[in-house]
Amino acid sequence: MASTTAENDHDTPRARYTSQDLNHAFNEFLQISPAEITLLRSYHDALMVGAEEFAQVFYRYLLTYPVTAQVLEDYHARGGTIDDLVRKQTQHLFGFLAGHIGTESVLHMERVGQLHYQHRIEPVWIMGAYLLYQNHLLTVLRTSAHIKDADRTALETTVLKLLFRDMGLMLEGYWDAARGAVTSQTQTVADLQDQMTGLLANIPQVLWSVDVVNNRPLYVSPVA
Repeated sequence: MASTTAENDHDTPRARYTSQDLNHAFNEFLQISPAEITLLRSYHDALMVGAEEFAQVFYRYLLTYPVTAQVLEDYHARGGTIDDLVRKQTQHLFGFLAGHIGTESVLHMERVGQLHYQHRIEPVWIMGAYLLYQNHLLTVLRTSAHIKDADRTALETTVLKLLFRDMGLMLEGYWDAARGAVTSQTQTVADLQDQMTGLLANIPQVLWSVDVVNNRPLYVSPVA
């Protein structure tokens, strides 16, 4: 979970958010109302129709693209199966349509985003996946005989809001993981520079490097 206190003026806005703050911000700016969540939950079962079939189609679609197929093959090599992924996707859709918009859902989606980063899932693939989710849910919403015509427009608006929330939170987790990796790498480089400077400081000869194009020194070793 990110710190709520910025260490300096260059900290990103995300660093000032707790998961509770982030949840409030998403729910407020997307204007997700209790009435919309109640409406969504009333049609939960209707919207879940065909969910497992959709998950299967979703992964077959990913297998048609070499870059995403390679990620899935790597997952399989580590002992995972497409059936496992289909089950997880179905479970995720079930929870999504249950209208969970509390802090716990923020922590979950941030964790999912971090895993996506670790497994080299590109942001554009994530966005493409959510487009597939949107198309599937809107098709069900517009064609289901179990949804009242008078509720379709409001239900569609609610589903789109929650899709944006879901994707946004996942990308928050993704960028947090990416920023953490950059920070770690930057610290590693700084540590190596300190070690190298310490070693060079103990060499009696002076070492230097010069930019011959601009005729200026780039580095001069410290002299004891």
